[in-house]
Amino acid sequence: MSKENFKLSNKADIALFEAVTTAHEKYFDRIQSKIKINTKAKSLIYNALGDYVYEMNGCFLDDPDFQLGWYYDGDVRNYATQLLNDIENAENIIANLYLLYSKNKADFRNVAAEYEETKDTHHYMSDVSADYYNYIGGAVISCKPTYQDLMTLNNHDLDELNSILKECDLKPVSMFNIEKIAS
Repeated sequence: MSKENFKLSNKADIALFEAVTTAHEKYFDRIQSKIKINTKAKSLIYNALGDYVYEMNGCFLDDPDFQLGWYYDGDVRNYATQLLNDIENAENIIANLYLLYSKNKADFRNVAAEYEETKDTHHYMSDVSADYYNYIGGAVISCKPTYQDLMTLNNHDLDELNSILKECDLKPVSMFNIEKIAS
């Protein structure tokens, strides 16, 4: 349900909105800056994080009245809670993006050929990352990955995911945690 004609006008709500969008953008910009873009997985994650930040921040900063009214029924606190939850659970976002990459590796095999032609895998991933990000959707990207999804990762994939998480100063996924999710 949306709240038509919502106007972000309450001073406390404006202050909260500005503070949380700034904190959220800075946090995820810092994570992006730590990702060494030297694999297809990292390039996809880096670019999809940019898509996510734009969707959750940029669109809201461009038109807060419409975005908050339409998606959050004018409840700035609910929006702020979502962004703070995403910061608190950033490792889930990285893990879900890696799982998305892992499940769709076949789609990225042609990247090597295009890379040889353009020498720019990162640019290619930037072109496709929005499609893959939209496939997951902003509403579920920060949810804890399921046991079934994590169990699809082989040891190499789990090691690669954990190296990305560590690179970003986030908690790695362990088999212990995967087993804990299952129980």
